[in-house]
Amino acid sequence: MNQYAAEIQLRGTFIDEITFRRTPGFSRELNNVSFAFALSDDSEYHEDTGQIVTKLVIEAKKGSESDELPFTFRIVMGGVFHVENADPQHLELMKKVNCPAILFPFLREAIASITRKAGFPPLYIPVINFAGRSSGNGPKEKQQKIKDE
Repeated sequence: MNQYAAEIQLRGTFIDEITFRRTPGFSRELNNVSFAFALSDDSEYHEDTGQIVTKLVIEAKKGSESDELPFTFRIVMGGVFHVENADPQHLELMKKVNCPAILFPFLREAIASITRKAGFPPLYIPVINFAGRSSGNGPKEKQQKIKDE
């Protein structure tokens, strides 16, 4: 084990893919609309550069078959992290927990901004506990009702 604490630094974020589709004829007033979110993540360590590249993929889905959604979206956001002094155990923790947790607020902000620019109230997706998620105790999908503000 290293005698120094492992260090991680976010070097940059990027949007790799974005799809946003409005549902024709749907009111812009969002009263009790229920969204389900599917989130996946993938991180890859590049030993030659000491970098971890993490990608988060989020999709809005119907909360149930009877739900009508005003829009759907899919966003793939990435982040580049520089890592120092990480042994293999800490490196795995960084890939599964730290990097996705650091990147997630940027993804939340992108979704809120896109929905607002599309003429809807900003959609703030729920916070996710990546430590619980990586241990298998956290949900892979979340559901949230939103209301027009």
